[in-house]
Amino acid sequence: MGSSAVFVAICIDALISGGPALMATLVLAAGLFQRLLSERLLLFRQILTPTVSATVLMLTPVSVLQPIFQMLEDVPANSLPFAAPVTAIVTLAVICSLILLGTGGIRLWAPVMGVGAGAIAAALVGLYDTSGIAAASWMGLPDHRWPGLDLAFGGAFWALLPGFLLAAMIGSIRTISSASAVQRISWHTSRAVNYRAVQGAVATDGLSNAFAGIIGTVPNTAYSLGASVAQLTGVASRQVGITASLMTLMLAFLPKTIALILAIPMPVFGAYLVVMMSILFMIGIRMLQHGGGLNYRRMVIVGVSFWIGLGFQIRLIFPDFFADFAGGLLNNGMTSGGLIAILLTLIVKLPESRPRHLSMALDSSGLDQLRVFLADFARSSGWDQAMSDRLAAVSEEYRSRSLSVRRRPDTAGEDG
Repeated sequence: MGSSAVFVAICIDALISGGPALMATLVLAAGLFQRLLSERLLLFRQILTPTVSATVLMLTPVSVLQPIFQMLEDVPANSLPFAAPVTAIVTLAVICSLILLGTGGIRLWAPVMGVGAGAIAAALVGLYDTSGIAAASWMGLPDHRWPGLDLAFGGAFWALLPGFLLAAMIGSIRTISSASAVQRISWHTSRAVNYRAVQGAVATDGLSNAFAGIIGTVPNTAYSLGASVAQLTGVASRQVGITASLMTLMLAFLPKTIALILAIPMPVFGAYLVVMMSILFMIGIRMLQHGGGLNYRRMVIVGVSFWIGLGFQIRLIFPDFFADFAGGLLNNGMTSGGLIAILLTLIVKLPESRPRHLSMALDSSGLDQLRVFLADFARSSGWDQAMSDRLAAVSEEYRSRSLSVRRRPDTAGEDG
């Protein structure tokens, strides 16, 4: 688990628009929405396709472009003229060099090493303020000031809410893929993915994010990197995960370590975010490739949604009309572009036939119900009588085998 770049970006927007209280309220709403989404996961997966998710990911850096580049110049007024550029360039150069030239674990540590190099450069040019570090104690309780919740539900809330809900959807998709991946590599023998457990992972994600909103911090999401590490090390033990979580929790009671992180100058953090947002943009492109490639429909959805989102973000699309439309709802590029992508996806989905489902008891009482369902399916699909009979025979054989498998453990228990 960790803070997602998607949520970090939209949270920056919320802090700028309404402060920590507004961000906390929006995070809480996103967490509750994610919990609701877990109950209707199949329905939302039909709408939130990889194409929509990729479009929103590509628009996320666009929506925070201005505040990130402003961080590069956010230094005290009495700083040296070259202090901010040197600090940002060193950070950017080290991160990119290690990512491009490093191998194995070096790439994983590239962002941390880049931030460390940038902090050293900042200290050499007088930007790193160590007074807070010196004043902080080695151990103590977290110095957390609860921001409260902004329940006024003003224009800023409604403008940013769709963006938070879209980010929650993307987080849910990442959790689905992560939970599925970790199931596949956690067992010695191959097993089918337990979709109920995946659904539970999304529900847990939503509850944890709702709690994050209540205490006033940014939400989390599951990373598939954990599955890669488990595959690499051969360790998939829950006890190891719990131990690592407790070690992370201990950082909250080490004020000096927290002060060391908070003292990082803004140009360093800004340069770090430039790299992370660039990678996030490319992850969106890769998601398009893995989602079946770019056919003409996906190209239209992505292209139109991206450019409309960019146009709204930089206020080039009828600014006099849309600036105050629905409380400024469309002023955020990720929100406007994401809504366009969903609308275009719905247009594509409308002509498609809706999938049909059947719920029945796995015993002889449901056989007639199954036969009727399959006969209707074969008829609507244009199958002849021979194919319809074969389908019915195969399904009845499969049902009989399933009943046999279910009874076998009980019989073995009776025989001792």
